[in-house]
Amino acid sequence: MQLQAYLVLFFALVASVIGVPNTEELEAREGGGPGGW
Repeated sequence: MQLQAYLVLFFALVASVIGVPNTEELEAREGGGPGGW
């Protein structure tokens, strides 16, 4: 799905801008990786 790829890029960009190193924590909370919701 194209939307999923854009979401991943968007979250990666936001994380890099804000400086959040705990992306694994967010994935675990959302349901375990992309497509968990």
